[in-house]
Amino acid sequence: MLLSALILLCACVAQEPSDQLQRALVSEEADERYAAAMELATGDAKAEKWLLRHAGKGTPEERRTLLLAAALMGTEDSLELVEKAAKKGRKPTPERAFALVLYGSMHPEAGLNAKKDWARAGTDFERGCLLAGLLAQPQRLADPDWQKMISKKKAPGLQEIFDNGAMLRGEKWSDAPRNPSSLGARLLSTHMPGVTGVSPELATVRSDSVMPSLWSVGARHSPPRKTEDLIGQALVDGRVALVLSMYEVEESKRQALFDHFRTRTVGSLESAWLWGAAGDLGLTLPKPNGDKLQDCVVAGILRLGLLDFDRAQAAADPYLPAARKAFGSNLSMKRRLPAAILLAFGAEDVDKTSLKSAFLAASGSDRQILQPIWKFANRSLGAVRQNWLKSWSRDLGAGWIGFLDKEGPRWIAYQLVGGTVAAEGREEIATPYPELQLVPKDYAGDHLLYRDLAVLLLDGVYRWGLKQ
Repeated sequence: MLLSALILLCACVAQEPSDQLQRALVSEEADERYAAAMELATGDAKAEKWLLRHAGKGTPEERRTLLLAAALMGTEDSLELVEKAAKKGRKPTPERAFALVLYGSMHPEAGLNAKKDWARAGTDFERGCLLAGLLAQPQRLADPDWQKMISKKKAPGLQEIFDNGAMLRGEKWSDAPRNPSSLGARLLSTHMPGVTGVSPELATVRSDSVMPSLWSVGARHSPPRKTEDLIGQALVDGRVALVLSMYEVEESKRQALFDHFRTRTVGSLESAWLWGAAGDLGLTLPKPNGDKLQDCVVAGILRLGLLDFDRAQAAADPYLPAARKAFGSNLSMKRRLPAAILLAFGAEDVDKTSLKSAFLAASGSDRQILQPIWKFANRSLGAVRQNWLKSWSRDLGAGWIGFLDKEGPRWIAYQLVGGTVAAEGREEIATPYPELQLVPKDYAGDHLLYRDLAVLLLDGVYRWGLKQ
């Protein structure tokens, strides 16, 4: 499944949707409907019964919203709704295009029968939607039948998406991409385990004019860039991705580069990439400078914990006062999650008492969020501890995984939504790059389907399947 543990543990609907939630489900705003679908998806049996009863009704936008909720709910009956919506009809429909992304990314049987699933899509746009969804389960695209059908079709964009699935499975890529779209995917691939970096020449060939500069700047170069060149650049615009160069430079220079960059990063995204990379590489994390806990610090400690738990616990200790202050605030439990994780890392008696009190007093979603953290504080997660550390760090956007979780969906959004009116309203894909917009569209550029696709692809539910 695509959902991270944090998303799975958000607001719980303990009954049929409230009037307020039902109004949000039919909102004209795509992002409001998206949030409502997320909330509905965490409901109990009554919420599921309501969903099954109302699915297929209302405007096309309302039907797509309930399909999203059904996919996120992930029960046998709700997934059957998605599968039925993804069945081939006589002519293409916006609902099926949207359903094919959901089916490919979240259905447990998606991709297992290549010929059957290929037949679900009636147009190249719908095929692109299906393949985009399957990038969340890229191992499903290893069946040779997929390549045969895509090669026979010879439709723009489909081969590039399929090749991306091979990259996500760790297969070797050529350093001679066929077009800018393929080049963009190749640049993004360089942080995958086992994938080689790209030559500086390949990383800079026309990339600034045909794709976001963030992709070429963030790519791992081989041979590595010179440290003096890296530290001499201001971290602005696409150059914020220079923080990922720590994975690239020789081991002896990584700590100094981290110490240089951490005083110059200001955005939350690149800070999480930077600190996550430091944790991945086993660098020394600094002691706090101030009493405010930053999420990026927790991201770095979590990644270090996957490498060396004792060192991560030691790194967490100086931050415990700040974590206690943050956990005692009036913010939502979701926003206090990083502080709670850090308190669990320290596992001091006073903090375990605090977490226990919060857990016992909580209900609904807050209780669900705190349950694994409380177990972690008591060192009772057992064999699944590593999985939780990975999940929490991914939710915080740590390191190369956080980078790909942000930029991977952006790459596919250009394929399916780029050049539409919906793209103009999204900062991530507002700049037109025609050579990335390969998949032919079924509908006019102002169709509301593209708004829903943009929100689905760019707001966190959709993620590529990545090996951590």
